[in-house]
Amino acid sequence: MALSVLYDKVQSHLRNLSILGVTVDSCAPILMPLVSSCIPAKILRTWERKGKGAKSSSKVMLENLLELLKYEVEGDQKIAMALDGFGFTVSHSPRVEQNKGKTNNRDKPKNCQETIQREVSTAPELLTTVKDQSTKNCIFYSF
Repeated sequence: MALSVLYDKVQSHLRNLSILGVTVDSCAPILMPLVSSCIPAKILRTWERKGKGAKSSSKVMLENLLELLKYEVEGDQKIAMALDGFGFTVSHSPRVEQNKGKTNNRDKPKNCQETIQREVSTAPELLTTVKDQSTKNCIFYSF
């Protein structure tokens, strides 16, 4: 399960419980092991390293864990937006238009930076040579 989905579900369930009159104090001892079992080990290590899992009440531990999850989800979203170029792609590029018919994944730009880099011409594209330029000056004289 993605962290963002987990965070949204836990927050939604906590809001639903509060509407029913169940406080976080009363449900934290039950929720803490459930939530921590769904979190990847890497994030749990980070949580322990920062001392957020220190011996304190279940409510405080749950709030700290949810805060860490929130920061992790926001960080993942920022990284994803940065790598995707904030959703901007250059679709009018002739090279992108040429690649539309191809099914090879390596020809498709993965993000905005790759699209922009593909627009820069390479040396073979810039180099044009014409064989025997002197004999083909005019179509009327070449016969």
